[in-house]
Amino acid sequence: MKRSINPRLTLIYSIALLLSASCTSSRPPVIHSLTGGRLELTAALDAAPDTAVQRLVHTYKNRIDRVMSPVIGRAAVPLTADSMDSPLSLLVADVLREAAVRHCGRKADVGIINIGAIRSALPAGDITLRHLYEVLPFDNRFCVLTLSGSQLRELFAAAVRERSVAVSGCTLTADASGHLLAATVGGSPLDDTCTYRVATIDYLAEGNSRMVVLGTVTQKEFPPGVYLRDLFADHLSSLRAAGDSLTAPSQRRILLQSETAP
Repeated sequence: MKRSINPRLTLIYSIALLLSASCTSSRPPVIHSLTGGRLELTAALDAAPDTAVQRLVHTYKNRIDRVMSPVIGRAAVPLTADSMDSPLSLLVADVLREAAVRHCGRKADVGIINIGAIRSALPAGDITLRHLYEVLPFDNRFCVLTLSGSQLRELFAAAVRERSVAVSGCTLTADASGHLLAATVGGSPLDDTCTYRVATIDYLAEGNSRMVVLGTVTQKEFPPGVYLRDLFADHLSSLRAAGDSLTAPSQRRILLQSETAP
């Protein structure tokens, strides 16, 4: 199947050629003109690779491989993240909730992560830093928000309606149309008069993924220099130090009215 790239990538390719040429000449290149267009990517391009570009790419690839190849953990089973109840989605939500004590000094009642933040699955076996960057490629900052019970109920309603997030520390029950029917936090019914702490990332804290209520919250803690990817790496490292592997969370958190929690 033929694929095409946009003119911006063609421009990047052209600049890479100029940079590679400058490495073999004492005089800097002079750009007289630049043109853009669409380039069909087919197997025919592999038959005559540009050696100058190959040298340039390999220089950086070798450096990146040295950094990305070390094993930082192990997964007992493959972990996917394609839905709100997939094992990797739930695991990331758990990692966020559990990180609040270490980085904010107090536990979080709920963890929540948008599925779009997780861009790949984890294979069974050794996990390298490369795997981690494939799974969590964005520099999402960790944060903890304080919500009223009614705000949390609004968040849960959005979660079951949009089905675009995974949660931790709670169980939500919805009807077939995606309307919230019941919610428990820490095993107790959600209380609209209480306050709750929610661990998440800056993207959701801004109200994205249609979690609009989070954008209205005024009490937000952003521990300096704490990112989701680092939290997950720390979780992997602690398991490895204990001789353990990542396993899939077994308990579902968002249930239809006809279902019961296992």
